[in-house]
Amino acid sequence: MSMDWCEQGHKYDTDLQKNCPVCGKGPSDARNTGSKPRAQERASDGIEGADASPCRPAFQLVVGWLVCIGGCEMGRDYRLRAGHNRVGRDLSMQVCIACDLKVSRVDHARVFHDLETSDTYLMPGTGQNSAYLNKSAVLQPVRLKAHDVITIGDTRLRFIPFCGEHFMWDGKAHEKTAASPMHDPLAPQTDGNFTGPDTQRDDLDDVPPPSAGTF
Repeated sequence: MSMDWCEQGHKYDTDLQKNCPVCGKGPSDARNTGSKPRAQERASDGIEGADASPCRPAFQLVVGWLVCIGGCEMGRDYRLRAGHNRVGRDLSMQVCIACDLKVSRVDHARVFHDLETSDTYLMPGTGQNSAYLNKSAVLQPVRLKAHDVITIGDTRLRFIPFCGEHFMWDGKAHEKTAASPMHDPLAPQTDGNFTGPDTQRDDLDDVPPPSAGTF
C-alpha cells in the first residue's frame, strides 16, 4: 500500500489507482518536495477548504443529494458539490453507480450547481446513453426542482436540494424561516387594545364583582 495526496488534497492508494478516484487528478508534488498539496495551502475560488490539513483534507461545498430510489443501489445517497457532478460507473465519477451496466462508464450525465444563482441543473453528458427527468429525455440543461426523479440506466435518483430559496453559499449565507403562529406578536384591535392568547376577553369578564353583603 502506498498512500499519497492528489493535487486537490484527496488521499488515496497509488498502488491501486494511478489517479485520484475522487477528482481524477494525479499525485501532487508533495512526495518530491516535502510540501503540502496545493489544495491544503490555500482555498480555490471559495470552494476548497481553506483550513485543510492531513487530518482534515480539502473539501467542496455540499449543495444537495441524489438518493437512489430504484435500482441496484437503492437506498444509497450521493452528495452533490458546487460545479459539475459527473454521473457514470467509473470510480472517477462524482456520482459513481458501478453496479448498473446500463450506465455509461464515464459522463453519462451531469448535475451542475451554480453558486451565483444557487440553481441546480441536469444536463446530458458526453456518453452515448440518455438520461431522463421525470420520464422525459434530457437533451439540454434543465433546472431541477426538489424531489425531481432522474432515471439513468436502470437507476432512479431523487433530487434533494440543500441550497435554493432558503439557503445559499454566497459568502453571507442566509436562511428564511416562516414565523410560527405560536410566537406572533400581539395584534392591535380597532379600539387600540391588544389581544393575544392571555389577553382575550370572554363573557365572564363583563360580570361585575359581588357587592358587600351578598354572601
